[in-house]
Amino acid sequence: MTMTTGGGDKEDTDRVDRISSLPIDIIRRIHLCLPRVDAVRTSVLSQRWRTIWASHPKIYLNEEDFGAEFSVFRDKDEVDFSKYCDGEKEKRKAFLTYLQKSLDIRHKYFEHVDTFFLQMTVENASAESLVKKWIDFALKKKVKTLHISLKSRYGKRFDLCNIAFIAATLVDLRIEYCQISNCSFILPTLSSLCLVDVFIEDNDFKDLLAGCPGIEQLRITLYSKKLPTMVVSNPTLKLFGLYYPSFNGKVLIESKHLESLEFSFSRKFMWDIEITSRTTVRNLRLRGVNDQDRTLTHFINEFPLLEILVISDCSNLQNLYLSQRNLSSFEIYQVDEVEVRIDAPKLKSLEYTGGLTLFPGIEASKGLEFVRFYLNPEMLNDGWYIWLRNILECFAHAKHLSLICQSEQAIIFPDELAEVLLPTINDLKNLEIRIDSFAATSQQILDGFVWILPGLKTLSLTLGSITKVIELAELVSSSLPFYVALEHLLAISS
Repeated sequence: MTMTTGGGDKEDTDRVDRISSLPIDIIRRIHLCLPRVDAVRTSVLSQRWRTIWASHPKIYLNEEDFGAEFSVFRDKDEVDFSKYCDGEKEKRKAFLTYLQKSLDIRHKYFEHVDTFFLQMTVENASAESLVKKWIDFALKKKVKTLHISLKSRYGKRFDLCNIAFIAATLVDLRIEYCQISNCSFILPTLSSLCLVDVFIEDNDFKDLLAGCPGIEQLRITLYSKKLPTMVVSNPTLKLFGLYYPSFNGKVLIESKHLESLEFSFSRKFMWDIEITSRTTVRNLRLRGVNDQDRTLTHFINEFPLLEILVISDCSNLQNLYLSQRNLSSFEIYQVDEVEVRIDAPKLKSLEYTGGLTLFPGIEASKGLEFVRFYLNPEMLNDGWYIWLRNILECFAHAKHLSLICQSEQAIIFPDELAEVLLPTINDLKNLEIRIDSFAATSQQILDGFVWILPGLKTLSLTLGSITKVIELAELVSSSLPFYVALEHLLAISS
């Protein structure tokens, strides 16, 4: 018995030694694959694992890993004070202890920090001091990616005040739920800046952009009414995005290399947008823009070289007339009954979700390859099926047409509408149908719509997670009766 126990101890020691002798890169990959709490626990395996974890180039610090709840409050009235019970206080206290110990350990090593992420609630002066120490530490360790998401206990934004953001290596900076005031910025290599629900005044905003001369991507979710006019004149800027500002304002963008624009507005607030160089813009994404039809059409058509256009949640839109000679991709989501006329000879893909929108003249876009319609009918009535029949006819020339719907009822044409839906559509050759939930069989679904598509050659039918590819051309050439041949093909493809 003694000999067996001794042998077991030696085997356990050898096993631990093998774990300890793994290459550093493999150990770090293991750390990245594990949940952060479990990755920290690997420090007990050996001194070497503890050292490697403490010097890991990617640092993620999140109070939620300690069970504390990080909620974003827009004003004091929305604060749920029940979240700050004794249990929450203990969890945040444990997190602060971990922050301090981790910082003390990190100071012993001289490896660079590649990524630093910090998300927490700053409740007191001690927590505020730790936040600033960690940011300073990351910047001095030549961090490349810095993401900080901070809020105070009572819904106020944490004030990033008098912090020197100075780093010659930082390329990606994201700041969430903070107030930026009296900070200095010297970030010559920064290419991506994202400000989410920040409060910043005009002079601080100017200082921020001036300190980032090489910025290429700027995304802002703005909360500062003291910045009614935003001027962005960074010459290297390629992408600008403004999302859900909480007030009316104006933005002026001056960049000779601007390629992409993204604007998302609520129905309540709108902004005047002035762009000095429109001929360089290739990608335009608009969400919640509720201007009149002519205004929106005019705005879009002022970008003559657009290649990608995405429009969503524009509830006031009724008619849209686009003349875009270079447009290759068009997506339009969550609109009501709209008429969309597109003069786009190079259009290759179109994606749609919404009401009974018509696309008169789309047949002129001869190069259409991929068309996808998400069918979400509010009411299955005669108007719906007539609209669907017209859509199938308008896009019959596309190489790949896909219909995605929640239920098979959206695509099964009622028998009583047969005469109304005539004539049949002969040009549609290939069709994909995806149905999330269904009660009918494949044959019943085919019976409901194939009759109106006599020229259909190939059908890809997905019911739930099962896909069947049906070569309908074989039905025509088969000597068997139609439904017998159909049953045979369905059995083969299943």
